Amino acid sequence: MSYGGLDCFGSLPIVETFLKFIAVGWILYMVYGLWNTSVISTANHARPMNFIEAVLFQRVNPKVWAGGFAAASAHSSSPNMFGEAQRLVNVFSVVNLAVCLFWTSTGTLLRYLLTTRTAWMLFTRSVATALAGFSIMIFV
Repeated sequence: MSYGGLDCFGSLPIVETFLKFIAVGWILYMVYGLWNTSVISTANHARPMNFIEAVLFQRVNPKVWAGGFAAASAHSSSPNMFGEAQRLVNVFSVVNLAVCLFWTSTGTLLRYLLTTRTAWMLFTRSVATALAGFSIMIFV
């Protein structure tokens, strides 16, 4: 796709390949952490981020940057850039709200289901295996 008359990744395939390897490396790093995690104690709860901390965290959140790169590479050249940006912000906001609600409710459920070390290890290693397998999709 082109953006403002320039082909974002088509003219620089080495950059696209490099970014894909970086993404897979990051995912495999998360897989390693999941595979080697231990049971989390429910006795020590860390203080959740406040609103300002959460907003500032988005500047270094790799998922936000990956979403931004994906949106920029698929962005159509539109004469109304502000309107296009507003549309993307609205879509990202709705999707983010749905994802946050899903993960909050799923996390609450998992907290009650993963009470034994065996259940915890089975869950984390299953998720790590799935995540490693899905990382292949970056190259598809």
